[in-house]
Amino acid sequence: SGLNMAAAKAQGVKFAIIKSSEGMSVDRTCDTHYQNAKNNGILRGVYHFARPDLNDPIAEADYWVNNIKGYIHDALLVLDWERNETNVTWAKSFLDRVYARTGVRPVIYMNVSAANGANWNSVINDYALWCAGYPGGAVYSDQMKFPYSLRYKWNVIIWQLSNSGSIGGKRPVDLNIAWMTEEQWNKYANPGITVNPAPAPNPAPNYPILEIGSTGTEVRKLQQNMNRVFPAYSKLVVDGIFGNATANVVKEFQRRAGL
Repeated sequence: SGLNMAAAKAQGVKFAIIKSSEGMSVDRTCDTHYQNAKNNGILRGVYHFARPDLNDPIAEADYWVNNIKGYIHDALLVLDWERNETNVTWAKSFLDRVYARTGVRPVIYMNVSAANGANWNSVINDYALWCAGYPGGAVYSDQMKFPYSLRYKWNVIIWQLSNSGSIGGKRPVDLNIAWMTEEQWNKYANPGITVNPAPAPNPAPNYPILEIGSTGTEVRKLQQNMNRVFPAYSKLVVDGIFGNATANVVKEFQRRAGL
């Protein structure tokens, strides 16, 4: 509520996933946010907050599908899984019902603890994961890899990395990284569309090995980058010498980033 989508777009936001319903009730603000995102060229998703503590999964899935017909094949569909988190049977019944009715496989959202706390083998092959985990104190970029170990081999396509960001003039706002192209996002939303194959990835960069005693330009770059992205902790002298101070800053950055 209150998010300025035009300002978010100017800030570099690529997608917004909007609450559409919970249990057997709709969110009346959903369409306003949805249309604002669409009018500003932001990719859309809608999520349903599951209430396995209250309802049958088939009834709840039907209720959701019936109330999001205008978004199907335009938005990423998401099951928000935060209640009775070990009830895998309920979640799978809901997901399968939505797929049977729409031809779209929803993404399932949960935190790291829930993803590791139950047996998800019946789900992981058919439904991708949007996972929440907040390793506070780290500096984030869209090049980061998911920093958590998961018990099952999930296809993690979105990482919610913070719930205290600032976007479009509003704070706090959840922050997320999606590891897919716009074409791939649209393919999740509408599996029937044709998607051009993704370009071949660039070769992995050949990073130099830096250790205590290393010197030169690469060390200077490292020190400059630590001071830039980690200013609350890193006060390095940019001298091109990889000493104990530089090593300690790198270790602390890696610890906070979960690397």
